[in-house]
Amino acid sequence: SKNRRKSLADSARILLDYGNDIVSAVGKYCEAEMWSEARRLALKHDRSDLVQKKCVESALKYAETAIQDFEDRETTFKTTTERYAEVVKIRKDAKRELEERGFDTTEQQAMDDSGSMFSLASNASLRSTASTGSVSSTVSSVLSISNQ
Repeated sequence: SKNRRKSLADSARILLDYGNDIVSAVGKYCEAEMWSEARRLALKHDRSDLVQKKCVESALKYAETAIQDFEDRETTFKTTTERYAEVVKIRKDAKRELEERGFDTTEQQAMDDSGSMFSLASNASLRSTASTGSVSSTVSSVLSISNQ
């Protein structure tokens, strides 16, 4: 995070200014992912060995971590996309099935991307029970379950 980087950079500055500890200061800059500053400091103090030892190794480690993170995100994205495609297919099949049963789904927004299959099924169920005159028995059943 930004605060962590600032704290590490401040630590590096203190190590350099008050402790004259170039190795630790370069290390703190690398830990803060401020490789340019770490490299600049190492070269300024004629410590090119620290560039390879601290800066390059730290940057490579970060790159490996970032690549692994991207690969994990790619896998997650693919899995999520596949699941979404399955849900879209299920929703289309459910809509088609309701239309085949004679329910008008055009007035309902339940099957669009922001709708819910539960709403569509619930509305269809209510219409079905209303048409057969069993709404009161359905409501009574729900009330008796909720009162238990």
